[in-house]
Amino acid sequence: MEGKKYLMAFEQAYARKDATIEAPLVATLYLAASIAAGKAYDMAGARTYAKKGLPFEPMNPDLQQIATMN
Repeated sequence: MEGKKYLMAFEQAYARKDATIEAPLVATLYLAASIAAGKAYDMAGARTYAKKGLPFEPMNPDLQQIATMN
């Protein structure tokens, strides 16, 4: 639960036009969230987070794999 709260706060901060966070770092954050969701047996959440990370690092093989898992 805490992780979701912090991720939501990050997404809100990143959405501001003056945000200057590097794309690979954002992708890594979404990958970590995706892995955490998977460990909690929330596969739909894992895929969702992976798909959110792909625009920031489209060639990331880990994000690609998780995003397409069934």
